[in-house]
Amino acid sequence: MFTFNELRWSTRNFRSEILFSVGGFGCVFKEWVKENGTAPMKLGLGLTVAAKTLNHVGL
Repeated sequence: MFTFNELRWSTRNFRSEILFSVGGFGCVFKEWVKENGTAPMKLGLGLTVAAKTLNHVGL
């Protein structure tokens, strides 16, 4: 499990450059993090993670 602050840090504050997809429930961000932590890694290195932010006006 990750805290919100860890997700925000690992996705570099949910920056638009790593936006993976957008749907009715919200946005999905794709990023790579260190295997034993939450530190962001370079593209293609470490573990791939997806973080979803929910759309507050969606059903």
